[in-house]
Amino acid sequence: MFSSTRFDEIGEDGLTSTVLEKKIKSLFQDIKSWRAERSQFEKTVLDQQKSYMLQVSCIMFSYVVLSIVLHQAEVKFSCRSGQMYSLLALSITVTIICILLSTVHGNTLC
Repeated sequence: MFSSTRFDEIGEDGLTSTVLEKKIKSLFQDIKSWRAERSQFEKTVLDQQKSYMLQVSCIMFSYVVLSIVLHQAEVKFSCRSGQMYSLLALSITVTIICILLSTVHGNTLC
């Protein structure tokens, strides 16, 4: 049985203190890189959530405005059903264009 008085002596598992130091430094580097990757991932997810929420807001806004327009056209101008269908087609087209623009640019242009 021997006593360990020197810091660089071999430990019970056969590793020297310099090897342990390198392994500990490597673990800290791994933790730092993992944190950076996680932070970037969280940022990406938040950006996507914002984009989706803006798209939903754009759709809702388009729906409300176009519903009001269609209702006003029906009440004030006594539109026939053919004219209502063309207004409805126009409203759907505007909504689709809005969705496509918000998807391409990453934010809503409405």
